[in-house]
Amino acid sequence: MFQELKQEGPTNLPPTGLDGVIKVGGLHRWWSSDFIFSLPGYSNVYGVYGTRGLTLSGRMKHFPPGRLQDQFYLEGNLTVADKSNGCFLVEMQK
Repeated sequence: MFQELKQEGPTNLPPTGLDGVIKVGGLHRWWSSDFIFSLPGYSNVYGVYGTRGLTLSGRMKHFPPGRLQDQFYLEGNLTVADKSNGCFLVEMQK
């Protein structure tokens, strides 16, 4: 009944247009998820989803070996993704 579900590997979320905006939907409020958004010609954006929403940064670091070794934490200037119609909008920078 109590188990940790984990999606490993890439999930392709196409940009919503030529402006490099990616729409992220289907997240449940009790989930926690880590994201790496990448798009050719744009800088990577790293995200952590939790009770505070989808927090984003251009920099991250992996936790050292141990219980959290498959996860990362955000560094630098943190922002919160805008939410529209139940979906988060992640803007990629060229």
